[in-house]
Amino acid sequence: MNRSSSANVSATDVGPFFGLASDLMCILDEKGSCIQVNAAFVDGLGYSMQSLRDRALCSLAHLDDRDSIRAHIDRAIAEEATVGFTHRFIAAGTQVLWLDWTISPVETASGQQLYGVAKDVTQNRLLQSQLMQRTDDLSAAADKYVHLVQSEQQANLRASAAEMQRQLYADVTHNMPVGLYLWRLENPQDANSLRLIATNPATAEFTGIPAESVLNKTILEGFPALSGTDIPTQYAQVVRTNQKRNLGEVVYGDDRVEKSIFTVKAFPLPDRCVGVVFDNITLHKKAEVLRHEQEAQLRVMFEQANVGMARLSSTGQWMQVNQYLCDLLGYSAEALLEKTLVEVTHPDDRAIAQMQIQQLLSGDTLSDAQDQKAQGEIENRYITAAGKTVWTRATLSSIRNRQGQLLYLILAMQDITRRKEAMLALKSQKDSLVTTNLMLTHTMQTLEQRNEELDQFAYVTSHDLKAPLRAIANLATWIEEDLGAQLPPENAEQFELLKSRVHRMEGLINGLLEYSRIGRSHQSTERVDIAELLEEVVDSLSAENFTVVIAPGMPRFQAKRAPLFQVFSNLIDNAIKHHHRSVGTVEIGVKELSLAYQFTVKDDGPGIAAAFHEKVFTIFQTLRSRDELESTGIGLSLVKKTILAEGGEIEIFSEGEQGKGTTFQFTWPKLPNTDDRYAT
Repeated sequence: MNRSSSANVSATDVGPFFGLASDLMCILDEKGSCIQVNAAFVDGLGYSMQSLRDRALCSLAHLDDRDSIRAHIDRAIAEEATVGFTHRFIAAGTQVLWLDWTISPVETASGQQLYGVAKDVTQNRLLQSQLMQRTDDLSAAADKYVHLVQSEQQANLRASAAEMQRQLYADVTHNMPVGLYLWRLENPQDANSLRLIATNPATAEFTGIPAESVLNKTILEGFPALSGTDIPTQYAQVVRTNQKRNLGEVVYGDDRVEKSIFTVKAFPLPDRCVGVVFDNITLHKKAEVLRHEQEAQLRVMFEQANVGMARLSSTGQWMQVNQYLCDLLGYSAEALLEKTLVEVTHPDDRAIAQMQIQQLLSGDTLSDAQDQKAQGEIENRYITAAGKTVWTRATLSSIRNRQGQLLYLILAMQDITRRKEAMLALKSQKDSLVTTNLMLTHTMQTLEQRNEELDQFAYVTSHDLKAPLRAIANLATWIEEDLGAQLPPENAEQFELLKSRVHRMEGLINGLLEYSRIGRSHQSTERVDIAELLEEVVDSLSAENFTVVIAPGMPRFQAKRAPLFQVFSNLIDNAIKHHHRSVGTVEIGVKELSLAYQFTVKDDGPGIAAAFHEKVFTIFQTLRSRDELESTGIGLSLVKKTILAEGGEIEIFSEGEQGKGTTFQFTWPKLPNTDDRYAT
């Protein structure tokens, strides 16, 4: 029986379970001699550990079973396959034990070895012996039953006594806890001539086939699925040899019933009859298969889990660990199994770990054990083999039996080092942001105070400077009026120059005041129609000899009207004032962008050389002498600062050649800038 293929494992793979296993376990060399046995092996057979070393396994077996055991071991080595057998072994006290062995070949670093696991099935054998005795008794009862039936047919002389005896055995057969079929071999040479002559009620329960549907039918008529099997032949052999036979496990199913597994035994009866007793073990087999599958699944889940998993004793000693836990803590499985949970815990967290274990150990009520597993979760630190600290989220659960006794502890450990480090970094950043926010708040308060002081300074300065200028202008006017025609032309020209300088100075002061307030004064927004706004701008300027062309499709959008008016006014006025002729054309265009409108103010004036494209935006800078053209040099500076304060940009396109003019192109956001307190 090939139960599994050989595998490459080492003694360390089974080491943690070897000494703790309740089954008899041994490691054999290629000759079948014992290299190592576990405590259960020593206790079970009663030999000392020393006397078993290098002793052949066959030498411990019953004399009649040694050749068979040797053959099984040789087959396991030759075929590299797992073998199983059940034979008798002699314990130290001459007691005979039935052991059910499973032996598997394993490749190790020192060569091929055999790993053996055995269960003591002596009790099962005793029960089987008792069952056989019951079978014999049933066989005897069936013999008598058949004899009485035949005697009743042959004669009625002893009918009364025979009927009483037949009824007695019929009651025994009727109440048997196993299924019973009585077959009669009508033709000794034909196994298929077996005919069913009697059953007990348990047969219908175990097979699902009503007795009346198979009684008095041949074996293949009643059980067609047996065609092509050796079952009829084995029943016939029981009749021919007059010897009982154990057919082992038999699978049967047909169109009437699903396949089921039965244990079947046959025994001879008189008059070419055979009795068959059987039991349905399908549920037991399914439960066994399910248990093995679940154990395999749990082993795979344990080993391949993406978290550290382990079994621990009540003292916190590692009993079993998976690879993830070993990798996390940096220990080999062997090294980790020699330590306790507390030993690898960070010193600052050991008290918490011990307290958690004690809490789980104290939850020893029967109701807790039956209802659910007690468990606790905690975040703590562990020290790796390299001395590093890792943060984990650990769940520790206690596993108890039905009586509430602690079996072991289960630990599931997840690495949260990165998350913890990230949280600590975030906390540090949060503290830094709080500090920065306080500094920004203080800076904003200081800036608001400085802005208020600047506004006050600008107001006072403009007022204090304008007062003497107005006095100078008034004084010059009074002198002109007093002298009248007596004022020489040269002095009259000087007085005009004086007044123009006064007006220029007043314009500079007003420009400075306006320049300082850009972006610092709150202005409400409204829906502005640009076409209408441009009409107002043109009407406010002295542009009688100039043509201002406004392109169609000017937008309407939410904006601050005053600064937009000022920008267009300064640009158009600049184009007219600096034109090299007394007549000209100014074109206003627009292009819609995704987040802003792009406006252009184009003239046909003298143009601006590329070297001066940035200079014209510098405050107080003019390209022509102020005596030649009266100008404060602030207009374009105001334009650029206003546009930048609203989140836009401005550029100049000009080749600086006469007649080709200049184009000022600027963008104005579709959404107004509502926070302009600190715009520069």
